[in-house]
Amino acid sequence: MKTWSQGRIIEGKAPMDSFAFPLHYSGPSAWEGMRAYIQEDGNVRIWRLREHIKRLIDSAKILNMTIPYKQAEIEQACIDLVQANGNRDMYLRPIAFVEGDAEGIHTNEGKVIGLRYISLFPLA
Repeated sequence: MKTWSQGRIIEGKAPMDSFAFPLHYSGPSAWEGMRAYIQEDGNVRIWRLREHIKRLIDSAKILNMTIPYKQAEIEQACIDLVQANGNRDMYLRPIAFVEGDAEGIHTNEGKVIGLRYISLFPLA
């Protein structure tokens, strides 16, 4: 399984489980969940990709987080990641979160912030 991390596709899982409790509940984070389907013609179709990524970016802005990628770059990363994993139906979860030594709720106060992972989960 390949994962997208910090602008590139890497071999193996993300260093942190996308469903890890601390990732979602110990500080600000924004995430989306999307289903990717492979069409009969072999093309990747991700359900409402534009809407999901726009909402991810908007959510990050509300939390005063900076995502250092354009919307089109994130959309393409999702498509590339499905293709890199053998063009199978997948569940994608892009996650942006504050990382570093921050505890509790913080916003953009000099911490490293941005879109960190897009994880995939095969659909049965």
